[in-house]
Amino acid sequence: MLNMELKKIANYLQDGQYHTAFWLAEQLNISDKTVRSRLTELEEAMGNCIRIERKARMGVRMEVLNPEEYHRQMTEYGEKVIPVSSNERVNYIIKRFCSESGYLKLDDLAEEMYISRNTISADLKKVSQQLSSYSLFLESKPGYGIHLVGNEGNKRKALYRNEMNRPIAEKDRTRREIIGKALRSVVEKYHLHFSEFSFQNVVVHLLISLQRIERGFDITSQITDSMSVEEKYIGIVRELTEEIGKELGVRFTEPENKYIALHFMGKQSLHENESGNLIISEQIISLADQMLLEIYETMKIDLRDNLDLRIRMYEHLMPLDIRIQYGLSMKNPMLEEIKENYSFAFLVAKCATRVINREYHCEISEDEVSYFAILFALALEQEKRETRKNRILFVCNSGNLTAQLVAIKYRREFEKYIDTFEICSLEKLKETDFGNYDVILTTVPVHFSVPLPLINVSLSYTEGLDEVRNVLRKQSAGFFDYYYKKELLFTDLSFENKHQLIHEVCNEISKSVKLPQNFAESVIQRDEFMTTACGYHCALLHPYFMNTDLSFASVTVLKEPVSWFTTLGGEEMKVQVLFLVSLAEGELYEIQEFYEALGEFITNKQKVEQFIQDPKLEKLKELFEMKVEE
Repeated sequence: MLNMELKKIANYLQDGQYHTAFWLAEQLNISDKTVRSRLTELEEAMGNCIRIERKARMGVRMEVLNPEEYHRQMTEYGEKVIPVSSNERVNYIIKRFCSESGYLKLDDLAEEMYISRNTISADLKKVSQQLSSYSLFLESKPGYGIHLVGNEGNKRKALYRNEMNRPIAEKDRTRREIIGKALRSVVEKYHLHFSEFSFQNVVVHLLISLQRIERGFDITSQITDSMSVEEKYIGIVRELTEEIGKELGVRFTEPENKYIALHFMGKQSLHENESGNLIISEQIISLADQMLLEIYETMKIDLRDNLDLRIRMYEHLMPLDIRIQYGLSMKNPMLEEIKENYSFAFLVAKCATRVINREYHCEISEDEVSYFAILFALALEQEKRETRKNRILFVCNSGNLTAQLVAIKYRREFEKYIDTFEICSLEKLKETDFGNYDVILTTVPVHFSVPLPLINVSLSYTEGLDEVRNVLRKQSAGFFDYYYKKELLFTDLSFENKHQLIHEVCNEISKSVKLPQNFAESVIQRDEFMTTACGYHCALLHPYFMNTDLSFASVTVLKEPVSWFTTLGGEEMKVQVLFLVSLAEGELYEIQEFYEALGEFITNKQKVEQFIQDPKLEKLKELFEMKVEE
């Protein structure tokens, strides 16, 4: 186990910069000779997870070779735990600023975490960026230091994110158990509806309220006066906090109870009126309608008649409406797992939640999107069906040798599309049980109605071949060969900006596919309405309206990434692979499988990078078919 002095040295060196033994000695208040001895001890204790490089006139620098083992040793139980990674330090700094009513000096913070001033200055930029999203700002005053400006409600929102991202301390674990027991009691008593995730979210909010009250930071009536909270929930929360207060010796004020009651409303799945009936507003019904329509119009996936899905959406949208109104948040601890394992459902959810962003004039978090992804994953699984090969009935004049030869050629040509291939005469066709077949090919005119696709084929064999291939492909072929064509893969386009790039792509597509007028402008309009950048360095482009005669997917691979847009936090999003998808009515073969594979691909960094290195259609197909490693 590392002792605290070795941990301090490691923290000072983890910035990857050179530091002299003299500088380290000053920080630790020991001799430079002792520093050299401690560096040797650190190398021996850490084993192969670090390497310390010594350079004349520059000092020493440390490289972390095994981050997971390094983190384990640095946070090993038994001594004071200090933040190791940049993210941990950011969370630590946010909590420190939220816990102080006065000023903090950077040198003091650096000393607490045993890091250099340069390191903390870099971390402080990330802190400022995170805090600004909660309308909190750092203000500096010469000679005093830095303090946090903003109201208590916003500080608690920042702390909520902080609390969800850090390991649970032993003291907090005991308190969570007490809070959880009391919350479970009122949930059962009043028949409240919480998912397990929502239950844990409420526990964390109660824990934060408890911590803030103990530190003298109460929610004031000034913050809660504008909040519309049902008296029923205030009464339930009052009963809850009285129980928690008895156990932990803390008194919750009425503004605190009102604030917590708001979280109750924002986390519950369902709401009831005074008679106990579930209430679903017209606004929520309309919002769900628009979301399902957005999915259909953009992706041509029709979930509009799925009643189970609608009910689940109503249940989720009602508390979400409250969370958006009051700026509340709800974390999803399974976010990364959902994005990785249900990438298609997450893509559908991103499409649907554009309606929420538009209606509420906001940008909901990926945590919120992931909850919808779960709903859509369930619905899509219900919709999924297995694709089977075609059962073909070939009609010809009985005994016609030429027709028999044509039948053999059709069997060979379309072998991969065919399950069974049977031949019958026109007379026998009238007596046929059509339930045993999928498609009829005929060399003779059929003058009576049949309940299956019927294709007239020529005895010359080559005439009508494309029509047969298209019909069978729609019913049996893999989606990749249906949508992706070599002539729609572009790797050498030149451009000056994003809009010119889209025009160039559309111009190349028009050489192989008939495009409607102003197609490129329609694609740009969709991108401006809601950014199309998604996954890893990918963009998924659509025209604003699906108005082409054929469905297709073009792929463009750029030699270098292009800047696509800049986030509110100042992060530049870049794109190197563009998929431009246009879907036509009646040309929607295996559309769910199409988007499922595409969603898995664009979110897989390894697959995208492999394709960029080898931008061929065969490679893309191989990567689409490759299963994600567990």
